[in-house]
Amino acid sequence: MGGSAFAVPKPGEPPLKIRRLPINIYESLCQSYSDRLSTLYERVAIPRSAPEKTSHGDLDIIVCSAKYQFSVEDLAAKLGALRYIHCARNPTTNFAIPLGDSLQSGIDSSSEIEADTQCFQLDVEVCTPETFDWEVFHKAYGDLWNILGTSIRPVGLTVNHTGLHLRIPQIEAKDRKGSLLFLTNAPADILAFLGLSQETYEARFKSVEDLFRFAISGRFFRRGSYLKEGLKSNDRQRLKQREIFRRFVEKYLPAHPEIGQEDGDGKSRIGSKEVITRDAVLQEALDTFNRRPQYNTIIAEWEKKQREAEMWRKVAAAIPLDGEKLNLVIRGLKRWATLDNDGQLCLREGAILDGTGGLPVLTTTEGGEARLLNWVKRNWEEVREREKRRVGEAKQQRKTLSKA
Repeated sequence: MGGSAFAVPKPGEPPLKIRRLPINIYESLCQSYSDRLSTLYERVAIPRSAPEKTSHGDLDIIVCSAKYQFSVEDLAAKLGALRYIHCARNPTTNFAIPLGDSLQSGIDSSSEIEADTQCFQLDVEVCTPETFDWEVFHKAYGDLWNILGTSIRPVGLTVNHTGLHLRIPQIEAKDRKGSLLFLTNAPADILAFLGLSQETYEARFKSVEDLFRFAISGRFFRRGSYLKEGLKSNDRQRLKQREIFRRFVEKYLPAHPEIGQEDGDGKSRIGSKEVITRDAVLQEALDTFNRRPQYNTIIAEWEKKQREAEMWRKVAAAIPLDGEKLNLVIRGLKRWATLDNDGQLCLREGAILDGTGGLPVLTTTEGGEARLLNWVKRNWEEVREREKRRVGEAKQQRKTLSKA
């Protein structure tokens, strides 16, 4: 959190001075607290810092596989924390840890907040063994993945806290989250697919310009992705908040107009490298990561949902009601309508509260849609009465139980 987790103390708590850490003190603390956490967890790592960074707002350490059971209070005591912020659903816990006298002497003591204890912020993120390498990789080098993420978005690729994903185009417009297909979280495989040198990555970047040159060397780099009029809202926020991303967009690219220019056919070329189309990337990704079976399953399920949604729109249009009155009948059809042994629509003896009835199945048969709509027109009033009775009886039952 950049050292801001303890900026506002809770009621009754004294304020803390959370100090930025000069690079020499930061490196000393990295070793010290990695060693402490290594007595508690099987794997401990600190993501690589961005080049040219002279100070840090906090210290981020990623861990997995506790060696034995302990509480967050135990962890705080082990780290010597004065205060901590922990949420059960958040994998990261923030600790405010007092700086020793020898360390405080190396830090600028100017501050608008008066407090006796100077601290630094340590963030410990607990992840699973399956995601450990990815988390360390994804958080390395500061804004690198902000830059790469903007590059790969136009070809339907995206990264998040779980790995590299493909966005399925026909689903993305209506269900952005549902359009994600997981590809991999293996760092080496991701670098290879993006056309980025693992050797260069592992050698560490000596300067921010080295990092920029690495980012544009990928085969999906498009200069047009970074034009301000084409940036999405998240990108515009990054321009305001992320210094290296802003430097790349506002200074590095304008200073190098030859980088990533697009041809008249809309395809970008860097030297002899051509950025391929989104559909070509999709097909290549499915084959490279062996995800075609999962892709076909997602597409089939999506198409089924679309057919059912269209069917219910037609059913609703066949009923001369609107608003909540129409909704009551639609819910009733899902609960009461079914198919008999001969495949004919009929009403159940009792409602099925989590069912969808036999209506979607019927539409897959020849002439099924016309039969369905005719049946609905003849029977919607009976469905309405049955559902109204069911709702009334359920309300009465709840009242009786509440008085018991």
